[in-house]
Amino acid sequence: MARFEIKGGLTMKSLASTLVFLFAMTLIGLPSIALGQSLTTIDFPGALDTLALDINERGDIVGRYINADKKTHAFLLSKGVFTTIDFPGAIVTTANGINSRRDIVDRYVNPDSTSHVAVLSRGVFTTIDFPGAAFTGGARINNRGELAGVYTLADGKRHGFLFDDGNFTTIDVPGAIATQAFAINDREDILGHYLSPDGKSHGFLLHKGDFASIDVPGAVETGAINGIIGVNPRREIVGYYTGADGRHHAYHVYRGHYTSFDVPGATDTCFFGINAEGDIVGQYQDSSGRQHGFLLKRDE
Repeated sequence: MARFEIKGGLTMKSLASTLVFLFAMTLIGLPSIALGQSLTTIDFPGALDTLALDINERGDIVGRYINADKKTHAFLLSKGVFTTIDFPGAIVTTANGINSRRDIVDRYVNPDSTSHVAVLSRGVFTTIDFPGAAFTGGARINNRGELAGVYTLADGKRHGFLFDDGNFTTIDVPGAIATQAFAINDREDILGHYLSPDGKSHGFLLHKGDFASIDVPGAVETGAINGIIGVNPRREIVGYYTGADGRHHAYHVYRGHYTSFDVPGATDTCFFGINAEGDIVGQYQDSSGRQHGFLLKRDE
Protein backbone atom coordinates (compact mmCIF):
# COMPACT_ATOMS: atom_id res chain seq x y z
CA MET A 1 0.00 0.00 0.00
CA ALA A 2 1.29 3.44 -0.95
CA ARG A 3 0.14 6.74 0.47
CA PHE A 4 0.17 10.38 -0.36
CA GLU A 5 2.89 11.85 1.79
CA ILE A 6 1.92 14.38 4.44
CA LYS A 7 5.33 15.93 4.93
CA GLY A 8 6.09 16.72 8.56
CA GLY A 9 8.41 19.58 7.65
CA LEU A 10 5.59 21.27 5.78
CA THR A 11 2.82 20.81 8.33
CA MET A 12 2.10 23.67 10.71
CA LYS A 13 0.04 21.47 13.05
CA SER A 14 -1.21 17.90 13.12
CA LEU A 15 -4.07 17.48 10.67
CA ALA A 16 -7.44 16.18 11.75
CA SER A 17 -7.96 12.49 11.08
CA THR A 18 -10.42 13.30 8.31
CA LEU A 19 -7.72 15.14 6.36
CA VAL A 20 -5.18 12.40 6.94
CA PHE A 21 -7.71 9.90 5.62
CA LEU A 22 -8.35 12.10 2.62
CA PHE A 23 -4.80 11.64 1.42
CA ALA A 24 -4.38 7.98 2.37
CA MET A 25 -4.70 6.22 -0.98
CA THR A 26 -4.61 2.61 -2.05
CA LEU A 27 -2.49 2.79 -5.19
CA ILE A 28 -1.90 -0.52 -6.89
CA GLY A 29 -0.83 0.24 -10.45
CA LEU A 30 -2.37 3.74 -10.33
CA PRO A 31 -5.97 2.82 -11.28
CA SER A 32 -7.67 4.67 -14.12
CA ILE A 33 -10.72 6.77 -13.41
CA ALA A 34 -14.02 4.92 -13.50
CA LEU A 35 -16.69 7.27 -12.24
CA GLY A 36 -19.48 6.52 -14.72
CA GLN A 37 -18.84 9.67 -16.72
CA SER A 38 -19.13 10.80 -20.33
CA LEU A 39 -16.58 12.97 -22.16
CA THR A 40 -17.43 15.97 -24.36
CA THR A 41 -14.75 17.99 -26.19
CA ILE A 42 -15.03 21.78 -25.89
CA ASP A 43 -13.58 23.89 -28.72
CA PHE A 44 -14.34 27.59 -29.05
CA PRO A 45 -15.50 28.08 -32.67
CA GLY A 46 -12.55 28.91 -34.94
CA ALA A 47 -9.99 28.82 -32.12
CA LEU A 48 -6.54 27.27 -32.41
CA ASP A 49 -6.53 26.11 -28.78
CA THR A 50 -9.15 25.92 -26.04
CA LEU A 51 -8.83 25.28 -22.29
CA ALA A 52 -11.85 24.69 -20.01
CA LEU A 53 -10.80 25.89 -16.55
CA ASP A 54 -13.79 25.87 -14.21
CA ILE A 55 -17.44 24.83 -13.93
CA ASN A 56 -20.18 25.87 -11.51
CA GLU A 57 -23.23 24.04 -10.16
CA ARG A 58 -25.36 25.27 -13.08
CA GLY A 59 -22.99 23.75 -15.59
CA ASP A 60 -21.61 27.10 -16.77
CA ILE A 61 -18.01 26.69 -17.96
CA VAL A 62 -15.27 29.31 -18.22
CA GLY A 63 -11.82 29.17 -19.75
CA ARG A 64 -9.62 30.65 -22.44
CA TYR A 65 -8.98 30.25 -26.13
CA ILE A 66 -6.38 31.37 -28.66
CA ASN A 67 -7.50 32.73 -32.03
CA ALA A 68 -5.67 32.75 -35.35
CA ASP A 69 -4.26 36.15 -34.30
CA LYS A 70 -2.48 34.26 -31.46
CA LYS A 71 -4.24 36.39 -28.83
CA THR A 72 -5.66 34.83 -25.65
CA HIS A 73 -9.31 35.52 -24.84
CA ALA A 74 -11.63 34.48 -22.00
CA PHE A 75 -14.91 32.71 -22.61
CA LEU A 76 -18.12 31.66 -20.90
CA LEU A 77 -19.98 28.59 -22.18
CA SER A 78 -23.56 28.54 -20.91
CA LYS A 79 -26.34 26.29 -22.24
CA GLY A 80 -24.34 25.58 -25.39
CA VAL A 81 -23.61 29.24 -26.19
CA PHE A 82 -20.07 30.69 -26.17
CA THR A 83 -19.51 34.30 -25.07
CA THR A 84 -16.16 36.12 -25.14
CA ILE A 85 -15.55 38.03 -21.88
CA ASP A 86 -12.36 40.04 -22.33
CA PHE A 87 -11.34 42.77 -19.90
CA PRO A 88 -11.58 46.12 -21.74
CA GLY A 89 -8.23 47.17 -23.22
CA ALA A 90 -6.39 44.02 -22.12
CA ILE A 91 -4.07 42.16 -24.49
CA VAL A 92 -4.63 38.84 -22.68
CA THR A 93 -7.66 37.67 -20.69
CA THR A 94 -8.23 34.28 -19.05
CA ALA A 95 -11.38 33.29 -17.14
CA ASN A 96 -10.12 31.13 -14.27
CA GLY A 97 -13.15 30.69 -12.05
CA ILE A 98 -16.94 30.95 -11.78
CA ASN A 99 -19.28 30.51 -8.82
CA SER A 100 -22.98 29.64 -8.63
CA ARG A 101 -23.94 33.34 -8.84
CA ARG A 102 -22.03 33.51 -12.15
CA ASP A 103 -19.38 35.81 -10.70
CA ILE A 104 -16.36 35.24 -12.97
CA VAL A 105 -12.70 35.74 -12.05
CA ASP A 106 -10.47 36.93 -14.87
CA ARG A 107 -6.74 37.30 -15.00
CA TYR A 108 -5.82 39.98 -17.53
CA VAL A 109 -2.66 41.53 -18.91
CA ASN A 110 -2.48 45.20 -19.90
CA PRO A 111 -0.46 46.59 -22.83
CA ASP A 112 2.31 47.45 -20.32
CA SER A 113 2.56 43.68 -19.57
CA THR A 114 1.28 44.02 -15.99
CA SER A 115 -0.95 41.19 -14.71
CA HIS A 116 -4.12 41.80 -12.72
CA VAL A 117 -7.18 39.97 -11.36
CA ALA A 118 -10.72 41.19 -11.93
CA VAL A 119 -14.14 39.92 -10.89
CA LEU A 120 -16.96 40.22 -13.42
CA SER A 121 -20.27 40.48 -11.57
CA ARG A 122 -23.55 41.53 -13.19
CA GLY A 123 -21.72 42.95 -16.19
CA VAL A 124 -19.26 45.06 -14.18
CA PHE A 125 -15.51 44.36 -13.85
CA THR A 126 -13.80 45.12 -10.53
CA THR A 127 -10.00 44.87 -10.41
CA ILE A 128 -8.53 43.21 -7.31
CA ASP A 129 -4.76 43.62 -6.98
CA PHE A 130 -2.65 42.70 -3.97
CA PRO A 131 -1.31 46.02 -2.56
CA GLY A 132 2.18 46.81 -3.83
CA ALA A 133 2.38 43.67 -5.95
CA ALA A 134 4.21 43.60 -9.26
CA PHE A 135 1.97 40.73 -10.39
CA THR A 136 -1.45 39.49 -9.27
CA GLY A 137 -2.80 36.26 -10.78
CA GLY A 138 -4.93 33.21 -10.22
CA ALA A 139 -7.64 33.06 -9.03
CA ARG A 140 -10.82 31.20 -8.07
CA ILE A 141 -13.93 32.43 -6.27
CA ASN A 142 -16.31 30.53 -4.00
CA ASN A 143 -20.00 31.18 -3.39
CA ARG A 144 -19.16 33.49 -0.47
CA GLY A 145 -17.18 35.76 -2.78
CA GLU A 146 -13.82 34.76 -1.28
CA LEU A 147 -10.88 34.56 -3.70
CA ALA A 148 -7.66 32.55 -3.66
CA GLY A 149 -4.80 33.58 -5.91
CA VAL A 150 -1.13 34.49 -6.25
CA TYR A 151 1.00 37.63 -6.20
CA THR A 152 4.65 38.59 -6.53
CA LEU A 153 6.50 41.55 -5.11
CA ALA A 154 9.54 43.27 -6.61
CA ASP A 155 11.79 40.33 -5.64
CA GLY A 156 9.78 38.05 -7.94
CA LYS A 157 8.90 35.48 -5.25
CA ARG A 158 5.42 33.98 -5.52
CA HIS A 159 3.02 34.08 -2.58
CA GLY A 160 -0.54 32.83 -2.29
CA PHE A 161 -3.34 35.02 -1.02
CA LEU A 162 -6.86 34.88 0.33
CA PHE A 163 -9.12 37.85 -0.42
CA ASP A 164 -12.12 38.08 1.90
CA ASP A 165 -14.43 41.05 2.42
CA GLY A 166 -11.87 43.53 1.12
CA ASN A 167 -8.95 42.11 3.12
CA PHE A 168 -5.89 40.22 1.85
CA THR A 169 -4.12 37.44 3.75
CA THR A 170 -0.79 36.06 2.52
CA ILE A 171 -0.43 32.27 2.20
CA ASP A 172 3.08 30.77 2.25
CA VAL A 173 3.77 27.06 2.69
CA PRO A 174 6.46 26.81 5.43
CA GLY A 175 9.89 26.12 3.94
CA ALA A 176 8.74 26.60 0.35
CA ILE A 177 10.62 28.82 -2.08
CA ALA A 178 7.37 29.75 -3.87
CA THR A 179 3.66 29.33 -3.13
CA GLN A 180 0.65 29.73 -5.40
CA ALA A 181 -2.90 29.45 -4.06
CA PHE A 182 -5.52 28.82 -6.70
CA ALA A 183 -8.72 27.07 -5.58
CA ILE A 184 -11.14 27.68 -2.71
CA ASN A 185 -14.41 25.96 -1.82
CA ASP A 186 -17.29 26.98 0.42
CA ARG A 187 -15.68 25.19 3.39
CA GLU A 188 -12.72 27.57 2.99
CA ASP A 189 -10.36 24.78 1.97
CA ILE A 190 -7.63 26.42 -0.10
CA LEU A 191 -5.56 24.48 -2.63
CA GLY A 192 -2.56 25.34 -4.74
CA HIS A 193 1.03 24.40 -5.48
CA TYR A 194 4.41 25.15 -3.95
CA LEU A 195 8.06 24.67 -4.84
CA SER A 196 10.30 22.85 -2.36
CA PRO A 197 13.97 23.89 -2.05
CA ASP A 198 14.94 21.28 -4.68
CA GLY A 199 12.75 23.10 -7.20
CA LYS A 200 10.08 20.38 -7.37
CA SER A 201 6.38 21.21 -7.52
CA HIS A 202 3.90 19.79 -5.00
CA GLY A 203 0.22 20.34 -4.35
CA PHE A 204 -1.07 21.58 -1.00
CA LEU A 205 -4.32 21.83 0.91
CA LEU A 206 -4.76 24.49 3.59
CA HIS A 207 -7.56 23.79 6.08
CA LYS A 208 -8.08 25.99 9.15
CA GLY A 209 -4.40 26.90 9.37
CA ASP A 210 -3.04 23.41 8.64
CA PHE A 211 -1.07 22.61 5.49
CA ALA A 212 -1.07 19.16 3.90
CA SER A 213 1.27 18.32 1.03
CA ILE A 214 -0.17 16.48 -1.99
CA ASP A 215 2.35 14.27 -3.80
CA VAL A 216 1.13 11.71 -6.33
CA PRO A 217 3.15 8.51 -5.74
CA GLY A 218 5.54 7.81 -8.60
CA ALA A 219 5.09 11.27 -10.11
CA VAL A 220 8.05 13.37 -11.16
CA GLU A 221 6.07 16.42 -10.00
CA THR A 222 2.53 17.08 -8.82
CA GLY A 223 1.12 20.04 -10.71
CA ALA A 224 3.30 23.07 -11.38
CA ILE A 225 3.96 26.34 -9.58
CA ASN A 226 1.83 28.11 -12.18
CA GLY A 227 -0.53 25.13 -12.51
CA ILE A 228 -4.23 24.77 -11.86
CA ILE A 229 -5.95 22.62 -9.23
CA GLY A 230 -9.62 22.30 -8.29
CA VAL A 231 -11.77 21.36 -5.30
CA ASN A 232 -15.52 21.21 -4.69
CA PRO A 233 -17.57 21.45 -1.46
CA ARG A 234 -17.33 17.66 -0.97
CA ARG A 235 -13.52 17.91 -0.99
CA GLU A 236 -13.18 16.12 -4.30
CA ILE A 237 -9.80 17.31 -5.57
CA VAL A 238 -8.70 17.35 -9.20
CA GLY A 239 -5.38 18.28 -10.80
CA TYR A 240 -2.57 16.85 -12.86
CA TYR A 241 0.88 15.37 -12.41
CA THR A 242 3.95 14.68 -14.52
CA GLY A 243 4.67 10.98 -14.92
CA ALA A 244 7.95 9.20 -15.55
CA ASP A 245 7.03 9.31 -19.25
CA GLY A 246 7.25 13.12 -19.15
CA ARG A 247 3.54 13.50 -19.88
CA HIS A 248 0.81 15.21 -17.89
CA HIS A 249 -1.87 12.92 -16.47
CA ALA A 250 -5.06 13.99 -14.68
CA TYR A 251 -5.90 12.81 -11.16
CA HIS A 252 -8.97 12.80 -8.90
CA VAL A 253 -9.09 12.29 -5.11
CA TYR A 254 -12.19 11.56 -3.03
CA ARG A 255 -12.75 9.70 0.26
CA GLY A 256 -9.46 7.90 0.19
CA HIS A 257 -9.62 6.88 -3.46
CA TYR A 258 -7.07 8.12 -5.98
CA THR A 259 -7.74 7.69 -9.72
CA SER A 260 -5.88 8.83 -12.82
CA PHE A 261 -7.31 9.71 -16.22
CA ASP A 262 -6.04 10.16 -19.76
CA VAL A 263 -8.16 11.12 -22.76
CA PRO A 264 -7.74 8.25 -25.24
CA GLY A 265 -5.11 9.11 -27.84
CA ALA A 266 -4.07 12.34 -26.10
CA THR A 267 -0.44 13.21 -25.40
CA ASP A 268 -1.34 15.22 -22.26
CA THR A 269 -4.43 15.36 -20.05
CA CYS A 270 -5.16 17.78 -17.18
CA PHE A 271 -8.09 18.25 -14.80
CA PHE A 272 -8.65 21.89 -13.80
CA GLY A 273 -12.05 22.29 -12.12
CA ILE A 274 -14.86 20.30 -10.49
CA ASN A 275 -18.34 21.34 -9.37
CA ALA A 276 -20.52 20.08 -6.52
CA GLU A 277 -22.10 17.44 -8.78
CA GLY A 278 -18.68 15.99 -9.61
CA ASP A 279 -18.59 17.24 -13.20
CA ILE A 280 -14.98 17.92 -14.22
CA VAL A 281 -13.46 20.26 -16.81
CA GLY A 282 -9.94 20.21 -18.17
CA GLN A 283 -7.70 20.14 -21.21
CA TYR A 284 -6.07 17.55 -23.45
CA GLN A 285 -3.50 17.81 -26.21
CA ASP A 286 -3.89 15.80 -29.40
CA SER A 287 -1.12 14.23 -31.50
CA SER A 288 -0.82 17.40 -33.61
CA GLY A 289 -0.15 19.53 -30.52
CA ARG A 290 -3.56 21.24 -30.50
CA GLN A 291 -5.19 21.83 -27.11
CA HIS A 292 -8.87 21.09 -26.50
CA GLY A 293 -11.09 21.69 -23.51
CA PHE A 294 -13.34 18.94 -22.25
CA LEU A 295 -16.21 18.21 -19.89
CA LEU A 296 -16.25 14.91 -18.02
CA LYS A 297 -19.84 14.76 -16.86
CA ARG A 298 -20.94 12.45 -14.09
CA ASP A 299 -23.79 10.25 -15.26
CA GLU A 300 -27.03 10.72 -13.34
